[in-house]
This record gives sequence, C-alpha cells and structure tokens, in this order.
Amino acid sequence: MSRDTEFIRKKNQAIALLNAAGVRNSEPFLHRLLWRFGVHIPPPLFAPFALEALLFGLFFALGWGMTMWWMHWQHRGILPLAAVLISLLAGLLFGLAMAGMQWWTKKRKKLPTWKSL
Repeated sequence: MSRDTEFIRKKNQAIALLNAAGVRNSEPFLHRLLWRFGVHIPPPLFAPFALEALLFGLFFALGWGMTMWWMHWQHRGILPLAAVLISLLAGLLFGLAMAGMQWWTKKRKKLPTWKSL
C-alpha cells in the first residue's frame, strides 16, 4: 500500500471517528487546505500537540498581525520588527491554547492515537 493510500485511509477513519464522537468541525479549513496541497497532516485531535500549536499559532500570527498592522500599528509608529515579535508572541499563546484545547478534547472523547489507526 502506498504512503498516499495509507494516509487517506487513516484520515478517513479518523474523520469518521471524530464525527461519531460528536466533534463538529472534524475537517477545519486549514487542514483541508494543507491536504489539498498534498501535506500529510493528521486531522485535528490526532495530530501531535506541537504540530497543532505550530499550525494554529502561525495561522493566527499571520492573520492577526497583518490585520493589526494595517488597522493600527503602522499609523501609531510601531516598528515592523516590534509588530512581527508581538504577532509571533500572540501566535505562540494562541497556538498553545488551541493545542491544549485539542488535547483535552481528545482525552475527553477517548480517541485513539494516529499510529493505532
């Protein structure tokens, strides 16, 4: 069985388990986008903590940082380096919080590990 076929089988099994467990957003936009580009990342609640923290954190830092720059920071004289650092810190905190919520939900729903699928 090829790597792609194995990943698709595991992904579909994981999504079915998430749906059966009552998880509402078993295929979030970011994951669907990465899958479309051929990135083999496990569905939420099955991905490692660090990977989820990184994905959520970077996605948030980019979106929030650019929005803050265009709406507030550039008009108030915030240096670009300071804006990047503030965005990365906010992204780190957001990513850790979201990955923590994912971890807690996985434990509460008693979902298996990605490797065991």
